[in-house]
Amino acid sequence: MAKLTPYFSGMKGRALCSALFLGITTAPAVMAAEKENSPLKNEETMTVRADASSADQAVTSGYQPLSSSTATLTSMPLLDIPQVVNTVSDKVLEDQHATTLDEALYNVSNVVQTNTLGGTQDAFVRRGFGANRDGSVMTNGLKTVLPRSFNAATSRVEVLKGPASTLYGILDPGGLINVVTKRPQTQFGGSISATSSSFGGGTGQFDITGPIEGTQLAYRLIGEYQHEDYWRNYGTNQSSFISPSLTWFGDNATVSVLYSHRNYKAPFDRGTIFDLNTKQPVNVDRKTRFDEKFNITDGESDLAQLNAEYRFNSAWTAKFDYSFSQDKYSDNQARVMAYDSATGNLTRRVDATQGSTQRMHATRADLQGNVDIAGFYNEILTGVSYENYDLLRTDMIRCKNVKGFNIYNPVYGTLGKCTSVSASDSDQTIKQESYSAYVQDALYLTDKWIAVAGMRYQYYTEYAGKGRPFNVNTDSTDQQWVPKFGMVYKLTPSVSLFRQRIARLYAAILYCQLHWRSAAGNLYRL
Repeated sequence: MAKLTPYFSGMKGRALCSALFLGITTAPAVMAAEKENSPLKNEETMTVRADASSADQAVTSGYQPLSSSTATLTSMPLLDIPQVVNTVSDKVLEDQHATTLDEALYNVSNVVQTNTLGGTQDAFVRRGFGANRDGSVMTNGLKTVLPRSFNAATSRVEVLKGPASTLYGILDPGGLINVVTKRPQTQFGGSISATSSSFGGGTGQFDITGPIEGTQLAYRLIGEYQHEDYWRNYGTNQSSFISPSLTWFGDNATVSVLYSHRNYKAPFDRGTIFDLNTKQPVNVDRKTRFDEKFNITDGESDLAQLNAEYRFNSAWTAKFDYSFSQDKYSDNQARVMAYDSATGNLTRRVDATQGSTQRMHATRADLQGNVDIAGFYNEILTGVSYENYDLLRTDMIRCKNVKGFNIYNPVYGTLGKCTSVSASDSDQTIKQESYSAYVQDALYLTDKWIAVAGMRYQYYTEYAGKGRPFNVNTDSTDQQWVPKFGMVYKLTPSVSLFRQRIARLYAAILYCQLHWRSAAGNLYRL
């Protein structure tokens, strides 16, 4: 890896970056070069970085996170929380050169990849629970519909293991993954990097941040472009990403706005075949695909967020967070329907989704207080939240099964795209809306004993169906009370034990036929 240092500094550098953020094209300033050796096997990287030591300072000491807002929605130290929280810090992501959420989560136990819908979605099993599009991958603590949440704007990744329904609502019991984005900084900094892939092509990124002179504003502009050949025998990963953000720093208030847009075009690759007779994957080169070159997902996603914080005094703080996300895509695929292990012949079918749109509104308002009550220190949280999810898949394409493809002698191009709309499968619709109120208290009984208790009330509606004419499969309303209680004992300033006596959880389970069913349970853990 070759790294280039330093560049923009002083008033001229800050003025140049302010102009760049406002859309004025200018040439970068002087750079000096320094070479380093790297054991990278499949890629080479060149980085140009400004001297911005204060940019993106996370709550870490080296690789070690010191606190996390994910578990309690407050800034409690990790050792004071009766739940497992893993943080992959910005330093870890930088040193590992992680480019996907999968790579970032290599560092976290009991979190593994699951069905990614042909490589098009983030999907993880957490402690045995999870699926793609299950709502467990969040951005800045709010649910989104982004197919890929990790990008050039990612600062760190937090994983909350175990039930999290008390603060986050409808979720699987395995926990959640929170992607935290980079924020505008009041000190100027920036970087430019380029990565080449051994398969062909590469990725380029830039990140620039600093104050806007004469104002209480700071900006950040992050961009990324990818054009890389796929690792199997054909296909290309293409994407472009842009994310501007702006923060206003007042005396007692902070307001941040963020927007990101991503265009993507990726192989829709269902993978290989598992032979039930041999109990092994089929004996062909792992790079050999069994579909067609038109197996592609083509789409775009957007994210807009608003975060506001007002500090009444040293004890009380109010926060408001809002997020809007949407994802639009279409895809085509030749998929395997049957396999003859004696001959290696496949039966395939051409399917497509034309016009899939998902949207999610998520908002939350919190009041946090650090107060003494009856001589005991308390960290109190109370808040309300609202979520609105909407999915519509218009034309679902289904063609007839076709034989004539052999895995040992593949001949591509024998199938074309399909245009036959399946009326019974089209207009797939899901609508979900929820209203919640919650309260939590972290009570410091002594300097060693901490009790954390909370309760959430959630009212939600679910509506789902499909077909032409439209067939409603689910139309329901329900409510849940979700308690939790845990204790922490601090053996030393760096070691603590915890017991989570009860944590009620619930999730809305989606079947392929677009039927909804709610599930709930209780957890007792030491």
